[in-house]
Amino acid sequence: MKLRVKIDHKLIYLWSLILIAISLPFSEFLINISLSILLINWLWEGGFKTKYQILLKRKSIFVFLFIYLLHILSLIITSNLNLGFQDLKIKLPFLILPIIIGTSNSINYNQLKKIIFWFILSVFVATIICSSVLFGFIDYPIRNFREISIFISHIRFSLMINLSVFSLIIILYQDWNNLDLRKKGLAVVIIVWLIVFLFLLKSLSGVFIFIVVSFLCIWIYSKRIMNVIYHYVIKILIISTILFLGIYIYSVNERLFNIKSVNESDLLSLTNQGNAYEHNLSYGMLENGNYVMVNVSTKELEQEWNQRSIIPFNGYDYRGQELKYTLIRYLASKGFNKDAQGISNLNENDIHNIENGMANYIFENVYSLYPRIYQNLWEIDCYKKGFSYSNSSLILRYFFAKTALNVIRKNFCLGVGHGDVKNELQKQYKSDDSILPAWKRRMPHNQYISYFIAFGFIGFLLILLAFIYPIFYEKKNIFSLFIVFFLIVILSFLNEDTAEKFIGISFISFFYSIFIFGYESIKTYNLNE
Repeated sequence: MKLRVKIDHKLIYLWSLILIAISLPFSEFLINISLSILLINWLWEGGFKTKYQILLKRKSIFVFLFIYLLHILSLIITSNLNLGFQDLKIKLPFLILPIIIGTSNSINYNQLKKIIFWFILSVFVATIICSSVLFGFIDYPIRNFREISIFISHIRFSLMINLSVFSLIIILYQDWNNLDLRKKGLAVVIIVWLIVFLFLLKSLSGVFIFIVVSFLCIWIYSKRIMNVIYHYVIKILIISTILFLGIYIYSVNERLFNIKSVNESDLLSLTNQGNAYEHNLSYGMLENGNYVMVNVSTKELEQEWNQRSIIPFNGYDYRGQELKYTLIRYLASKGFNKDAQGISNLNENDIHNIENGMANYIFENVYSLYPRIYQNLWEIDCYKKGFSYSNSSLILRYFFAKTALNVIRKNFCLGVGHGDVKNELQKQYKSDDSILPAWKRRMPHNQYISYFIAFGFIGFLLILLAFIYPIFYEKKNIFSLFIVFFLIVILSFLNEDTAEKFIGISFISFFYSIFIFGYESIKTYNLNE
């Protein structure tokens, strides 16, 4: 007697989607397993004739598949086929997810909420683990704020945090009357925590996206408020917040450039120990408005420092920088003279900071966004004054984009093929005689530019079509969750190659496919409202 086990493919399909959502903030390995389960279930389910007919009817899926098709076609002009095929493998989610989700049974509002809730819970758990590392509860070595995100890139993690925050706000707003006080309170706590962690993560891209999307959502929502007073109060609050942010950045700028006036006649000549000071006013580097290379006694610094630390004065700090310059900058940041007295003013925590490569005491505050803003302004100032910018992510991005644009000019119409992007960029760096060291010559960190290099002007337009056309073809009424997701993605493209890494590709293709091809909208909002 044969036992027949009835397999519920719909249930497996739903939980496969949930597994992908849970995996996104954690690892490529888990995502691949989840995708494999989704694919096996889809194949096992059968009904390919029906699925094929659905594909023929839903032109939007074919249009979205232009993204993957362009990668295949560009192999024709690609010389590095190994990289080309490797890239095709990485971008398989752009092929698999739209087809499977688009030809499977539509998910309803409650199922969509379940997927999103599991995703939010997964992101929340990831932030708890990462914050435990930050606060020292978990012994895991990190050197800078980027490494707080121990599972995936901190920028891509910030995108997921943003989507979690706005999704939870939208669902909370839509279901407010159906939720008890406990669930409302829990949702508010999670929202507040995720926003706090986003700022702790110090991803300027993530913070920028959060601010822009918040303003846009509030501005759009204010149009629906019938009460004229409330309507204008909200708009005044938005404008006031923007002004506050501008004033805040200006204050940071003032702290850096509010230079304490120094005349050569006012400079000290001798230290308290009778040693001569060295001064170099032409060396324009500043720390908190203080000139770095004034009131320097190298002799006293060496003697005093070697008594306070096991790292020699002429050695290197734990970040591989010459310690003496880290020390001098740190003393300048505190407004101390660079002599024996200046070092004696430092406590043991200051010594520890310097040994770890911290050149300004404000970076000790790992919970504040202020040092991150200060760092970017400081990097711009140093670049203008001709100092090295090899560690400046902001300045490096400028050179990445500059080199990429030169490649685009030479291959404007058809691009270079996605497999040759890296090679062509490296050739252009050499052709431009770039002053960037070889290990700093990277991708543009701008997805729009990366697409333009790979596929040229024609392909770039097709990519835009592939992202935009399905939105209007599939749904005349676009719901708020998708609008927020789409804004997060297109804004992230400005400062990151979001769709070049597997995690980013999976994030984009998964939620795009669910929102556009998989979800049968119940609660919708007209874009023109």
